Amino acid sequence: MQNLSRNSRENREKKKQQKQNKRKRQKDNLKKLQRGETVTITMRAKMPKPNEYKSIFDPKVIEDKIKILNNLDLRVVNDSEIISAVSEVISFQPQPGIRITSMCVGTRNIKGNYLYRVRACNGNCVASMAKHGDAWNPPPHVITRKGRLNSENESLLYVAENIETAIKEVKVKEEECFWLTVYNIENEISTVNIGDRTFFEQDDYYPIHVKIADFLRNEFTRDVKPGKEYEYRISNLISKFFYPIRELDGWSYPSVAYFGQYSLCLDPIKAKEKLSVAFVMHCAMQNNEVTCDEVAFLNEEGNFEHVTVDEALTRDERLREYFKA
Repeated sequence: MQNLSRNSRENREKKKQQKQNKRKRQKDNLKKLQRGETVTITMRAKMPKPNEYKSIFDPKVIEDKIKILNNLDLRVVNDSEIISAVSEVISFQPQPGIRITSMCVGTRNIKGNYLYRVRACNGNCVASMAKHGDAWNPPPHVITRKGRLNSENESLLYVAENIETAIKEVKVKEEECFWLTVYNIENEISTVNIGDRTFFEQDDYYPIHVKIADFLRNEFTRDVKPGKEYEYRISNLISKFFYPIRELDGWSYPSVAYFGQYSLCLDPIKAKEKLSVAFVMHCAMQNNEVTCDEVAFLNEEGNFEHVTVDEALTRDERLREYFKA
């Protein structure tokens, strides 16, 4: 009897201590929020059984939910309605108050030697590539329209892993001149890889995961015409609300202009820590071929020196990859 009484007392003390610890955590979290710090909250959720999961994400059900999303008027609908419609397609609710996103994305690491970015000259060739900052993402105030992943007044660094993808993504026209920036990859780039099918196991869930991955691929390869940039709202919200990069460097997603290739959208601050400018080439599209007439190198003051291709070839042997000497 004495042992039972002691056990009961110990249990009461233990519960009392747990309550005190919980109240202390809540107070600490409140102070962190007031200071603008991040707070981590652990939630327990009962996962659905396999049959329940398959019924939630039945491919026909997903198709119907995608139709509802596509019927939204993206010119006037608010963000919360888009998020709700996307959430119905790619997430499930195991219990009230908790919704879990289906992780039909992977992580993709880019090593290699170079990344590429194309920037139009807009008739002002030399002046548009004068200093170090000109080879990177533009200042936020010049971003007046939404892009695939950026909002208005949000500047991100869009790059590609090969020259052809970079040129096709920017839709360079015949006789149009542009700057082609070549970045050295100093440290491995890690990205959220959206619409990735490659890591799915061939199991009972495979058709579900493929359906969701295809939905993501379709949104990120949506061919948006000038003046209809509001159509980027879905890919914008998918990337930032459902698949944020957190500690990674950016996003990798299928190229809309070059089938089978990837486009990259990088956080510019993180990109500048892992990339460096190798050189910049002034090019033009002529008879569907790229021709280059000068190369720009950074000097010690952080400004570009523009030289002929012949002189550039004597400065940097790597340029022989791009020019037939």
